[in-house]
Amino acid sequence: MLDLHSPRWKQLWHAYGSAENTPGLLVQLKVAPPKKGYRDEPWFSLWSSLCHQGDVYTASYAAVPHIFDTATTRPVEEKPDFLLLAACIEAQRHTKKAPKIPVDLELAYKESLQLGDAMALVCLGRDWSEDDYRVLLGSLTIFRGKIPLGNMLLNFDGDCQCPKCDAVFPALGYDIMKDK
Repeated sequence: MLDLHSPRWKQLWHAYGSAENTPGLLVQLKVAPPKKGYRDEPWFSLWSSLCHQGDVYTASYAAVPHIFDTATTRPVEEKPDFLLLAACIEAQRHTKKAPKIPVDLELAYKESLQLGDAMALVCLGRDWSEDDYRVLLGSLTIFRGKIPLGNMLLNFDGDCQCPKCDAVFPALGYDIMKDK
């Protein structure tokens, strides 16, 4: 795991340029109160710089081990937020435009995904909201290399759209909820 005081962070990039501010955000994450909203800091800054509109960066890969390291110290109720950010980074890593993982970051990154896999499995032993179940199942699926299925789980909102006529309809299974 890249030390938070390493000068290497200045050589890594995020959505807004040099990642030299990323270690500070990761330190803030260690002591941040539980996330309540979309714009809570440091979550908002981490998301917007590390997984910006579906793009990931070399700093994203360096940050994931730290994200999981912090997640291990937080209550189980907070873990889906950590899993979601890491899963989205891992999913976007597989796009054509994503940078390759720098060689010096690869081992820590891949080992942290194994930690994420184990964390998601442990979390699944509890009762969660439907949204949290989607995050846990989608993350687990992504960490196990099933990227399209994991993305579908993370982004599913209960509706489907016909690719030919654009009609929107509830997914099979969700159709029984239509009249409730």
